[in-house]
Amino acid sequence: MKPRKLSWNEKLSTELCSLDRDHKNLIEAFNVFVDALDRNEPSDKLLDMFQAVINELVQHFAFEEKMMENIGFKEMIEHKQHHETLNADAVEVLSELRQSESPEDILASVNFLRALIMKHMVEQDLKIRDFILRGL
Repeated sequence: MKPRKLSWNEKLSTELCSLDRDHKNLIEAFNVFVDALDRNEPSDKLLDMFQAVINELVQHFAFEEKMMENIGFKEMIEHKQHHETLNADAVEVLSELRQSESPEDILASVNFLRALIMKHMVEQDLKIRDFILRGL
């Protein structure tokens, strides 16, 4: 069984072009990694690509946190804690990938990260959209 890709749909839209663009870039980085897994790329290349996903996460979180600060988002501290947890989980998955030779372990780790990213976008990032729309 191979890892499932992430896919963008309008239900994920925050209605903020810059934030949606960041989300699409994150999804693309994750999907490039999944494609490399499917092609059985060498481990060192896979690890580099997974690190690129983490780098994309970190860049996105920094942008999102600055935006939340600028708009006075009331749940910013909680949201930032979600970012820290998600980043720590992604780094842990990378560590597991470095130590594992088992395709099943790799699949489980990648699917776990996939679920975390999607859950965060749906449960946390859409709160930013709702906050902004309430203020209009």
